[in-house]
Amino acid sequence: MLRHTYAIYTLLMLRTNPNFKGEPLMYVRDRLGHSSVQTTLVYLKQIERLSGGEVLSIINEYDQMFDLGFLRATVHNVDHGDNGGELR
Repeated sequence: MLRHTYAIYTLLMLRTNPNFKGEPLMYVRDRLGHSSVQTTLVYLKQIERLSGGEVLSIINEYDQMFDLGFLRATVHNVDHGDNGGELR
């Protein structure tokens, strides 16, 4: 379950981050070690099924459950351009 939570949360954060210079789906695919992007698409499809309010509710719930407020700030400093998606 933690793996799915990480994938969904990270996709949500990267998709809403204007400073991220890459493809969120590929970033998560690489982090999860999927050989095919089709496997990672499952998480994107789950996100797209949710309405905007539900997405925000899930983000807030994850932040509270796992004390992930720091991760939101970290994800906003990711650059997936020339440095391979490493944190700055």
